[in-house]
Amino acid sequence: MEGTRHEKASIVGISYFIGALTAFIGLGFNQADLLVSNVGGVQVQSASVISAVEKTEVPETVSNAINYHNGVLRANNVYGEIIISYNPVVSGLEASPEFAAQGIHINKLVYRIAKGDTSVFFCEQKDQNSAACSPFIYDVLNNAVSPLIVNGSALVMTTDQARGVSFNGTDLQVPGYIAGNQLTPWLLSI
Repeated sequence: MEGTRHEKASIVGISYFIGALTAFIGLGFNQADLLVSNVGGVQVQSASVISAVEKTEVPETVSNAINYHNGVLRANNVYGEIIISYNPVVSGLEASPEFAAQGIHINKLVYRIAKGDTSVFFCEQKDQNSAACSPFIYDVLNNAVSPLIVNGSALVMTTDQARGVSFNGTDLQVPGYIAGNQLTPWLLSI
């Protein structure tokens, strides 16, 4: 009975089953991922993160793609979840030297979101004893951060001046300055 049509059919059937099972495993489709996503993203938190969570800050602006929560300004775009700027004390994230010029702020971050979540203005305060902050604009579509530039130099403003910055639709409005076009909104003129 060896080599019969029934035996060959059962081997083909088992081969298809094993191939399908391998494809599900290879593509990452498993029940554990489904269960975790249904729970709502349970995360294990260390002691430093738990202390940072207790200092919850309410977001200034509600957006689908951009949010500021627990000292972290994030963007969700085609590149995934991007941390644009963070407060190491509140967030519990390590203060990395590579983010000293851009990416780390103290106190509460001043930020504004353009209509359609196309870009974000934010001003990072670096010194606890100074109201000065460094203004940047994040282009969500191109995943690029640029400092605001006036006459070839990076602009420095106070946090009060930064609170006056807004977007008129997708056009950046900086009091006292004229913003560049939509392709280069970080280039300002007087």
